[in-house]
Amino acid sequence: MNNVMLIGNFGGKPDFKEMKNDVKFCAASLAVNEYWRDAAGEKKERTDWIRVVAWGKTALRMKDYGKGDMVLVHGKIRERSWEDEKSKEKRRAHEVEVRVLQKIHRDLKKAEPEYPPDEIPPGADVPPVDDNIPF
Repeated sequence: MNNVMLIGNFGGKPDFKEMKNDVKFCAASLAVNEYWRDAAGEKKERTDWIRVVAWGKTALRMKDYGKGDMVLVHGKIRERSWEDEKSKEKRRAHEVEVRVLQKIHRDLKKAEPEYPPDEIPPGADVPPVDDNIPF
């Protein structure tokens, strides 16, 4: 199963592009923080920067966000590969392809869905909800 959920803040304004055939694309870096205490009880923090990409209607929504906006991202990991133009070396990158994007306000009571589940495109790889899980 390829299923990713992240909560983080955009590190900058998402980069929106409209390509050939009216295809819409948006990419951004998402800062995801992790907090824990070490063996001595001292607070520790780590920030991972994760590239997130969106297509179509989701890209149109994502382009309106700005630096620091907190969002919930639901999507899947994708691998891209290409040949570096200068060195001719083969390169690889992993990124999260966004399926659902939801803005999270600092006051979580005001969370607003930005991509309701009923708008998921037909054929999207979204796992079905199984309410009969025995645990």
